[in-house]
Amino acid sequence: MSAPAPPGFCSVNTGNPKGWLDPQEPRTRQSRAVDGPKYVVLTSVNRDDLPEGGASHYAEVVRPPKAKFPETAVGAPDT
Repeated sequence: MSAPAPPGFCSVNTGNPKGWLDPQEPRTRQSRAVDGPKYVVLTSVNRDDLPEGGASHYAEVVRPPKAKFPETAVGAPDT
């Protein structure tokens, strides 16, 4: 469970204004096109609009680089 940010901390409104998730995450996949990255860092916004905070979506983004490049370390500092 996450606590709300203090007032003035973030200028982005909460919620999901566009009402979607991008299950393909094409920009993420394209950025990993380099052969054999040593380290991938994924950051995200707070998805408090989703029941599980977006954990399943986040996991789906992490799995492809680990499957293709098992030696690649994946950091997710926002989790």
